[in-house]
Amino acid sequence: MNSSNKMGKTPLGQVTTSHLFSKMMGYGGLAGAGDWVAGSSLPGEVTVCVSRKMLNRGRAQAMMNRLRVWLGAGILTVVAGGVSMWAAPPQLSRGTYERLAAADIAQLQGSIAKCQESAAEARRNLPTARALAMLLVLEAEALGDANLQKQALQIAEVLNKKDFAAAEKLAKSLKANPGTAPLPSQPLHKLNDFHLEEVMSPYRLGRSGGLNIEKDIRDWSKKGVKLDPAAVEILAARTALLSEYTMHMPNDKADVNKANLEQWKKYSQELIDLSRQLAEEAAKGKSANGNAMASLLSKINNKCTDCHNKFRDD
Repeated sequence: MNSSNKMGKTPLGQVTTSHLFSKMMGYGGLAGAGDWVAGSSLPGEVTVCVSRKMLNRGRAQAMMNRLRVWLGAGILTVVAGGVSMWAAPPQLSRGTYERLAAADIAQLQGSIAKCQESAAEARRNLPTARALAMLLVLEAEALGDANLQKQALQIAEVLNKKDFAAAEKLAKSLKANPGTAPLPSQPLHKLNDFHLEEVMSPYRLGRSGGLNIEKDIRDWSKKGVKLDPAAVEILAARTALLSEYTMHMPNDKADVNKANLEQWKKYSQELIDLSRQLAEEAAKGKSANGNAMASLLSKINNKCTDCHNKFRDD
């Protein structure tokens, strides 16, 4: 996906967007002469900008709060005198995010340790370690944990430099400390030279440095398999967050034309939605419905297959 957005100024009173803004904000007349809005329509990314004059009216924070509620899956961040909307973390329960963060901290520490064993192990485990660090960055946003997000970003950065000793030292002090509200969001998929290949790495087999996600989805969807709700919850939550990153990282085949980009976005969103449903069911613990979980795992497996058939390069 080309990350550059071309935006032109349009008087609010002359476009549908103005009516949307006015209605959604609840302001009788949101903007006056000289105010403007601009938007882009790249799949998965929408940018909304307002003039400095409008921000200076003291309405910016209220506007962002109300837009966040209205958009649900969207978030807003003030950038360069405007407001930019990016994808927010998937809507999982706070409990799921807390359990996922604990699991990913432990897994990240293990992956970094494997990286230090040999050059071969580093090649196998580094992409997954980087993915885990960036998952924690997204989890920290949802949990409102600024310190965890800062540390996870630092780990992703030093891992990119293959400084495993520094990464291990930072990872040892990782601990989630949830806040009362989500952190302001930012385009996390653009940070620390994070690549699609790293996002996909956790799906690989465990012996290859992955987290076995693809195989587990396939095996656990089979009839008669006894499922562990706790393990299913973590798998589902990881799949949801990885799909959030995937949405903003189309490969070359997806980037060929608008239709392919839209299909890439559609597959990603469907995986997020199915994974969220699976996480919700699995979070019920002993009362989780095994048949419902198996059905959702099967749907996720089919969706992954559809996406691979259309976009996979190998």
